[in-house]
Amino acid sequence: MGTQDLPDLTRRLELHRPESLLAIGPRAGALAAAYLSAHPDCRIEHLDTRGTLGGERLLKVLARHGRFDFIIVRGVLERVDADTGAHLIARLRDMHSRRFCVVLPVNGGEHRWQSSELIAMGLVHWSRETVKGSVLEVYGFDLGTYKATPDWLNARHWAHPEQWGKNRW
Repeated sequence: MGTQDLPDLTRRLELHRPESLLAIGPRAGALAAAYLSAHPDCRIEHLDTRGTLGGERLLKVLARHGRFDFIIVRGVLERVDADTGAHLIARLRDMHSRRFCVVLPVNGGEHRWQSSELIAMGLVHWSRETVKGSVLEVYGFDLGTYKATPDWLNARHWAHPEQWGKNRW
């Protein structure tokens, strides 16, 4: 399976054109390879390609990696416990990348993650794709669009700079 099977992910990769990409999990490598074939100048690293790292070991190995422009996670959250999965998502979001995506299968109850749990961790539902009879959900995080500044959070509503020096609060 390549990125052409996930058109929304392909579109996002083409939009941001990452110069470095980390593929985490045994099923993420094909997605990264498809992008690499179109962008040979991209630096791609792989983590847990055999799907044998679990729990704390996965997080320790990830800690040795730096920052990447984009990260693809596929075939990991389905097999780790909820705490490890939450730590993985938080670490990716906070330390390793400004943008990443998580691809989860819907068919057959292969994972225990609810949409609300992923959204609570800052992810957004990007797409739902059917690939070779399997339904996949793609959730992503983009720091640039993570949270819009609310209208009330500006000087017009709370700072009143015109009153500075006139009144003592």
